[in-house]
Amino acid sequence: MVASTTTRPSRRFAWLAIDVAAILIFVAVGRRNHDEGASISGVLGTAAPFLIALVASWPVSRSWTKPFERRSTQRDQHPERDRRD
Repeated sequence: MVASTTTRPSRRFAWLAIDVAAILIFVAVGRRNHDEGASISGVLGTAAPFLIALVASWPVSRSWTKPFERRSTQRDQHPERDRRD
């Protein structure tokens, strides 16, 4: 049996690595723009809450299964709420 390409562990870790890299770049740019320096410990200290939230949300969202699929929202499920009389 062949594993699906969307659930292979290597794909999961690749998507997780991309998310972590995006957070670290965001933090490094933000620290540079606010003149806070670019030390590794400073970047990791600032990034820690974002990385913790990422790790906590990944199992809940299962975002690695279909990373480009549009997720339904409450508005999508109840279009009658958008009607204007």
